[in-house]
Amino acid sequence: MKSVLAEWYGPNDEEIGEFLANATIALDANVLLALYRVNDAQRKQVLDVLTRVSSRLWVPHQAALEYQRNRLGVAADQQKAHDAVASIASERVTEVLSTAVTTLTELCAEAVGEVRDREIRSAIEEQFTMTVSSLEAVLTERQLAMQNKFHELRRTHTIDFADARNADPIRAALDALITDDRVGEKPDAETLETRKKKAQTRIDAKIPPGYKDANKDDATGDCLIWFELLDHARKSTRPILFVTDDAKEDSYQRVRGQIVGPRVELRAEMANEAKQPYHQTTLDGFVRLANRHLKTAVPEDTIATLERSRVEANRAGREVRGRLRDIRMIMHPDGFMTPAGLVEVLGDGYRSGESLLISLTNPATIAALGVLIGDVVVVRIDKEGMYEILGPVLDVRTGEEREFTMPERCPACETPVVVSATPKGRPGWRCPNEECAPKRQRDQLED
Repeated sequence: MKSVLAEWYGPNDEEIGEFLANATIALDANVLLALYRVNDAQRKQVLDVLTRVSSRLWVPHQAALEYQRNRLGVAADQQKAHDAVASIASERVTEVLSTAVTTLTELCAEAVGEVRDREIRSAIEEQFTMTVSSLEAVLTERQLAMQNKFHELRRTHTIDFADARNADPIRAALDALITDDRVGEKPDAETLETRKKKAQTRIDAKIPPGYKDANKDDATGDCLIWFELLDHARKSTRPILFVTDDAKEDSYQRVRGQIVGPRVELRAEMANEAKQPYHQTTLDGFVRLANRHLKTAVPEDTIATLERSRVEANRAGREVRGRLRDIRMIMHPDGFMTPAGLVEVLGDGYRSGESLLISLTNPATIAALGVLIGDVVVVRIDKEGMYEILGPVLDVRTGEEREFTMPERCPACETPVVVSATPKGRPGWRCPNEECAPKRQRDQLED
């Protein structure tokens, strides 16, 4: 039966060893992007494993393109996560201290409320004062220690967004490892169009891989990579081991939630079309197999981090592309104003044609993202329906895009804008005209 239905028989441990030792090891974009989600030491460990098999590495052109398009967004996500941790130390701890001091002050008042003896009252108040002073000293000391530690963690384990834009060390390492001859050939326009039409036909028929992306503006990416894998296998004498963290059911076969290997249809198609054995695994699975069969020594905690990163990435919301038509000011009742991007969703898929108003927080955020008015931008829509601009699509810029500048006057009343601290202690742009608030509210209701 095995020779008749070979696609239903996954490789045994010995055959897995043959894949690790001899197969072309093809990498998906999400595997390259996973390097941004681990710390520096773990990243070096994964790169060392890839270096061990560097002569057999290969990246489909579509996967390399998707990596280049998405790396800045992933780097920005990691920086944002560390910024959120830092804000806990700088802001939330201060809030906890303020609340504790207020509560202790109220308790002190309650404790002495019925006490008439001045000496006893004074002694009680002194104890509360000493407690508040001790608490402030301890929390302030710990807050500073937390801030320093979090800053050090970010510096040593996260690629700064500015570095990723200008001198990305991860991309430099990958460029050294994945030389031009290890990247798939760029298809010409006619070939690409033919492949996309074929991919769409497969997606409509729910033929793996890629049909789970049917709601994306362009759902053909997974299929395009698969077509490149087939073409490469036809010209090669090696089996194909595809390492991908895209764990959707149109790529991997699952039994009770557990990944047990690639979809049977993929094994069958590779055997029929290219006459080559085929297997695929996740990055954490690949590193674990490398430890077993190539005698690498990546620690289990690194593999666990890769696994957690993969699971979280697969839970993320969808992404769409849109045109940043304008950056407008959102006026708040307290006079502060924040920039927000007016984005028109492109394509003919999810939310196509809708206009979204997405907060950009402040000019520093706009500068960090590198977006210009008129850019095509990538927008993430999370599972709660929240929107976030991840960054521009640089390769479709026309030169007609323009930079955003903060207005010098209030858009509602023309009063000169001032820079002052927000309630959270951050620099903010504010209209100082107290008479302007009703007009701001009315103008926004009319808009």
